[in-house]
Amino acid sequence: MALQEVVNVAAQLSQIQAADDRLPADDRHKLAPWLRQQVNDDFAALTKSDSVTATTEVERSGKSDELRILLEQMELLVRDGYNGIGAIRYTHITEAERKAVYAAYGWTDGLLGRLTEDRIVSLARMGILQPTQVAASHRYSAGLVSDLKKALVAYDKMVPASATGPREAAVQVRNLKLEAAEQTLAQVRYWYFAASRETVKNPELHKIGFQPRRKARTKDTIEAATKRTDEKRAERERKQLQRIAEDEQSTLARLSEAMEKARAKAARARGELSISSGERESASAESVSDGDVSLSA
Repeated sequence: MALQEVVNVAAQLSQIQAADDRLPADDRHKLAPWLRQQVNDDFAALTKSDSVTATTEVERSGKSDELRILLEQMELLVRDGYNGIGAIRYTHITEAERKAVYAAYGWTDGLLGRLTEDRIVSLARMGILQPTQVAASHRYSAGLVSDLKKALVAYDKMVPASATGPREAAVQVRNLKLEAAEQTLAQVRYWYFAASRETVKNPELHKIGFQPRRKARTKDTIEAATKRTDEKRAERERKQLQRIAEDEQSTLARLSEAMEKARAKAARARGELSISSGERESASAESVSDGDVSLSA
């Protein structure tokens, strides 16, 4: 992917070419032939060098993926070696001897530790040495040593291409072309300065991607701008207070509605309670009346 700075510079060079093509030959802003040729050459060189860099970046990315996979496999191998030392039965080795074996293979204090790329490679290189001070029965197995050797051979072939390969040279060339193109942009800018008495305020600068310097603000313009800012802030505060007031009104309306519902519910409950009490009193009166009639009989 192209650097954003490269994209911006290339786009401005192209903008300058288009603007210069539209100018008549007698226009004061028309670039001198040597400067226009410089613009053309720098644009072509910058886009070409950036394309080459992008191509090498794709190649490097592919090799970096392969390198990452290789390192993951190498890490598993050195872990096998570490675990193998720990798996030696205590009846065959003392703890002091185990610590010595760990140290001989690069495992400081017998700890696994953080396995960075450099440490993985270092542990792999120590693993293929088969230290003579370690008993043969305590060394890495022949199969593990063979796998470590194969992984290291593949690593040594791959690292130069992935770390310091053609991409670095392509990036250096691209950066030099970018620097030259930026210098050309500065020259074109000064050319437009010289073409007008307005120099840095020349409105024609906008046509080639440069922002003309604005006129210095007077006391009146500063006061006017400050007044507009204060008015906008006051308007924002007014709207904010209005929203707060509307929210309060809406909340009060909801509370009032809820209270009305509660009152209506309470009134219905009182009415039902009154009806129920009246029915019980009527039933009691009828019962008493029936008793009196029975006694009279």
